[in-house]
Formats: sequence, C-alpha cells, structure tokens
Amino acid sequence: AHAGSPVLGRTLEVRAVLDESMMRQVFQCKDRVGAIRRVAAYTSSRRIPGLKQGSMLRWKNPRFHFFMDGSSGARIEEEDLKDVTVT
Repeated sequence: AHAGSPVLGRTLEVRAVLDESMMRQVFQCKDRVGAIRRVAAYTSSRRIPGLKQGSMLRWKNPRFHFFMDGSSGARIEEEDLKDVTVT
C-alpha cells in the first residue's frame, strides 16, 4: 500500500461528481459537508467496479493520500476493494 494509516472504525461516504479519468479511473467526489476531494483507482484494472458519475462510494477504514500534484484525497488499491461499496 502506498497511502497513510487507515482511519479504523470509520466509513468514507462520498458522491462521484466529476470524472477526471485518463490512464486510470479518477473522480472528484463530494462528501456530506460539501468538501470535494479526489478518489483514484490504483487497482489492477485501474477501475473501481460500478463507479460512475452520480454514484455513492462508501469505504470502510479508509486511508487518505497526498498526490504528487499537491492535492489530497483517497487512493484505493486492489486490497481495499473488499471494503468498498458503490451504489
């Protein structure tokens, strides 16, 4: 894993609002207070199954990440998919 320590016992819940995908799936996502952060797929398929604009993503015990461009958000890796649901 390439991200920080998990936030144990918590669930990240965000809505996918803007698709910024190029080489891998990347979405700008909004949380319940309106904060917008990037969620990027670092999985073997470079995708998060079922994720599309307007979807709700829930991730148990999330880990947050600082990207090379200085932005922050969530980097979801293959081993994280078991804790991710998309509706």
